[in-house]
Parts: sequence; structure tokens; C-alpha cells
Amino acid sequence: YRQWLKWVDDLPGVRKRTLSLPLALPGMVNKLFDAVSGGCLLVVSWEGNPDVVDAQSTAGHALLCKHGEDLGVEPGERWFNSRHAVSYKLMPIFERGGFADTMEVATTWSNVERLYNAVRDAVGKTAVVMAHMSHAYPEGSCIYFSFAGKGDMSVYEATWAAAQEAVLAYGGTVTHHHGVGESKAAAVSAEVGPAIAGWRALKAELDAKSVMNPGRVFVDVPYRQPDPLQLLDNADSLGRAAVDASLEQRQGASGQGEVMWPWAQLPGLPRWQRGPYQVGWNEVSGVLEGKRCVLGRGPRSASGSDLRRHLCLKGTDVLATFAVAPPGDRWMGEGRPERPWHVAQELLRCDLRPAVLAVEAGVLRVGFRGPAAAALGELASAWVAGGLNAVSWEAGAYPPGPLQPCEVDDPAVCWVTPQSAFKPVEAP
Repeated sequence: YRQWLKWVDDLPGVRKRTLSLPLALPGMVNKLFDAVSGGCLLVVSWEGNPDVVDAQSTAGHALLCKHGEDLGVEPGERWFNSRHAVSYKLMPIFERGGFADTMEVATTWSNVERLYNAVRDAVGKTAVVMAHMSHAYPEGSCIYFSFAGKGDMSVYEATWAAAQEAVLAYGGTVTHHHGVGESKAAAVSAEVGPAIAGWRALKAELDAKSVMNPGRVFVDVPYRQPDPLQLLDNADSLGRAAVDASLEQRQGASGQGEVMWPWAQLPGLPRWQRGPYQVGWNEVSGVLEGKRCVLGRGPRSASGSDLRRHLCLKGTDVLATFAVAPPGDRWMGEGRPERPWHVAQELLRCDLRPAVLAVEAGVLRVGFRGPAAAALGELASAWVAGGLNAVSWEAGAYPPGPLQPCEVDDPAVCWVTPQSAFKPVEAP
């Protein structure tokens, strides 16, 4: 069949018409996709320290089988071996007079299906559209759309405009990780709203002559009032409180469990002083110059500069959402190794991600959450000289900062990452 298709495709005049019909009838093709689709494929893999992988995959496999059907390794291996192939299939579409592009958006779990349908309906009028979730977080996901159609530049631009309008209308961020260029500048500016003043102030200070990406980040657009803040959905594992609320106040406001990353104050330590998965705050809303804006829609956003701090400093009635760890399995242990912070850092380098990792008066405390908590606790205990004694769960608070780099054996060390150790700035 493939040889026959190649022979037909190579016939004079046929090559350019092979994709003309499906690209010219996107609505029909999208309905065909709906008719033949039979569910959603989830590809899950683990990598890293073999013992950690064994503990996580065992618990993960049991959880997956509880909620779905195990299809074995073949679908995952097929995806892994061909995951970049689509990039090499774009040129034939361009040769046939079509267009193709991708757009990644993000939103909370409770809004994923709603946003997916809205964008698909908007794009489906002019393009064949597909989507997958490229990034997943405790509170939401990135939906990565791929679309292809036929037409001139006006059709292409209309497709993009409709897609971005749907994202804004349904509470998502218009870019998750691709950043901002000319095609997204207007939508990103509408998403950021009055907080754009913070970017302009920073640009005036660092780039007074506007030589860095002129016209490619933010542009002037009419102000659009955001929808009223919705009640938080338990599916999103989020809590909401005033941005200056104490950890105890945030714990009380979460309503469904403990704060997942209990920073003593928001937004927590700078990103280079915490793990990439540890996020201080998510969405931040407030009023600037009499106008309300909402920043950080969804779990992550690449909508230009991060202006949430500017909103917190200059705004009023500022509220922040933060990740919450729902009830579930917990394990915690304590021990007294000779170099406790050194041991803590080594645990991180062994691919463990403890929910709690602290040293108080020479006592190392290690805690895990989730289905693999007990198995990971046993591993940590085996890797710590003298072991860890199981104790009652107590999350505690992360250091407030500001912190400065130090040696891991410094008497004042209070925090470690796999690469660095830190102590309070005022410490000697």
C-alpha cells in the first residue's frame, strides 16, 4: 500500500493535489477524527536511579490499572521512536499550498476539556486540528494543539486570531512554553492587562532605546475586563488566599489539604534556589490603576515577563492561588547522620523528591507523599547511615529567604538543592 501510494504521489500533477481535499475540507476531517477516535492514550515512563524507578513505577502502574487499561510497552515505545517524525512531515504540506503550525496553551484540570473544545471549535472552521497534553502538573496541564489548513495568509492569520480569542475567552494562558512573538503579542497583551505597566517600567530602565525585540512582546490593546474569579475546584488541587497571608492562614484557606510547597512567605525562594517542580504561587489577581487583571492563568505561562510580583507590589486586593496536596499516603522519618545536610543533598542527587527535607538541631527529617511514599521512605532510610525512624507526619515550613550560597557543611546552612547549599543572608 505504501509503495502504491508513493507511486501515485509521484505521478505528474498528483503530488500537489494529494492533500488538497482534506486540507480544503477541515470540518469534514475533524468530524471523521471524532468518529474514529476511541479514547485517550496516556504514555507514562520513569527514569533515573533504578531503585527509585522501581518504587515509583510499581505504585504508578497499580494506579494506572485502577483507572485504565494497560496496553503494554508497545504504544509507548512506538511514540518514543517516532515522536519527532511530525517535524519532517510539514514540508509536504507547505509544498501543496497548505499551512501548518502548533499552539500550546495551559489551564487548570477542571477547565481542560472546556478549553480544548473551545479552541478546537474555533480552529476547526479553517484547519484540521489535533491536540495532546505535553506537560502535566498537580493543578493543570498544557494542551499542545497542531493544526493544518489550506489558504492564503489571511486564512492562516484568521485561524490564529480565532484560536487565541477562544483561549482568552475560556480562561487559559495563550502560551505555555513557546514564548511571545508577533503572532501572539496582541493576545498576550490582552491577557496581561494593566500589569503591562510593570514591563514598561523595566524596559525603560534596562532597554531605554528599545533595541530588544521591538514590538514583539507587548503592544497596545483595549482593556478587557477578566471574568469574575471562579470558586476553586477540588480537581485542581489549589488554594487561594491574600498574597501576604501567613503559612497558617494559607493552610486554613486551602480547604482540601496542606500547602504542597509550604514557603514561609509567597512567592517563595527564587527559582535557582528551589527545585524546578516547586512553585510558590500560580494565578495572581488584583487591581492596578482601578482595573483588575489576572496573571499566571493555568499551571505555567510564558506570556512575556513574569509580572506577578509587580502586581503584588503595586496592586490592591491581591489574591494568590497555590498548590495544595490532597489527603493521601504519607511517610516521614528522622535520623542523626554525621553530616545531615550533606546526606540531604545526596538524597536529592539520587532522584528522590522528598516533600519534606529539613535539618533541625542535627536531626534530618525526610517525608514523602503519594502512592509510593512508603517505598521511597524505605529507600531513603536504607541510604542514610544509621537509618531513619518512622515518625508522625509534620510538613513544617520552608525557609523564608533571602538566602546566599554557602558550603554544604557551613554551620548556618538551612536549604539545599542537588547542586547548591544556602544559608540566610544575615548569617556570618
